[in-house]
Amino acid sequence: MNLAVYIIYSSIINNICKVNISQQKNILELLWIKFIFQDKFLYIIYRYS
Repeated sequence: MNLAVYIIYSSIINNICKVNISQQKNILELLWIKFIFQDKFLYIIYRYS
């Protein structure tokens, strides 16, 4: 993962920390899903290019 993306994600996560706990959990789950799908998508592109 490149640095710019990492910085963006860490700032998003820092903002999430200010949100209340129940919302925090939902947002983090969504982020994890996004990360997993992003990785699979990049892997597929890499594999079949």
